[in-house]
Amino acid sequence: MSSAQNELPFFRTDEKDPNVAFLISVLHDATDWLTAAQIIEFVFGRTQVKWHERKVRELAEASGGEIAGGQDGYKLVRKMTNEEYNHFRNWMSSQSRKMTERVLKTDRIFYNRKPI
Repeated sequence: MSSAQNELPFFRTDEKDPNVAFLISVLHDATDWLTAAQIIEFVFGRTQVKWHERKVRELAEASGGEIAGGQDGYKLVRKMTNEEYNHFRNWMSSQSRKMTERVLKTDRIFYNRKPI
């Protein structure tokens, strides 16, 4: 693992961030799913200043549901086929269930332990 640490934002990105609208415009012109690496390469080319994949994910999350992200990359929800949307929705719902199950399992261990 690299010892370099990416800077973390001091506040959460929201829908008003101009980079959200910019990412939507980039995806609007795309004909297919784009990975974070492809988006970064397209936007910044070989410049020294770059977004990190974490930034792309953060902007997609802040898009108010406009951008779907997953195993295939990122795509505008309005440009998804029924099949793509159903796959995305099922995948996200499955991830949500798995995370909830994990929380419930850790709750059982935490609340049944001896107090520290």
